[in-house]
Amino acid sequence: MIFCKAIQKVKLSSCSTMRVPHHADEIQSFLCQHPRLRLVYLPKYSPEFIPVECLWKWLKHDVVNNVYFHKFYVIRSHVAAFMKRVNQSPLEVIDRLLVRV
Repeated sequence: MIFCKAIQKVKLSSCSTMRVPHHADEIQSFLCQHPRLRLVYLPKYSPEFIPVECLWKWLKHDVVNNVYFHKFYVIRSHVAAFMKRVNQSPLEVIDRLLVRV
């Protein structure tokens, strides 16, 4: 019960792009009715705030940067090995990808 009371006081934030639907009257009135919620708008182009973009950059750097692959299956096997390695230590990956956020 104490946990439930404590969690009700926590403020929640959601990140969003500057798209028009997120500025709709319904959304704004909903946010007014729920003061715990806050919508944080990101710049129009902000790949540094999107973890998967950082993952792709990391993959390109470690796997395909300055490398010539004579067959497609070789690229695929290198990418698969990278993804397998990444999936073995998810907490380290999260730390690396969310450093800038």
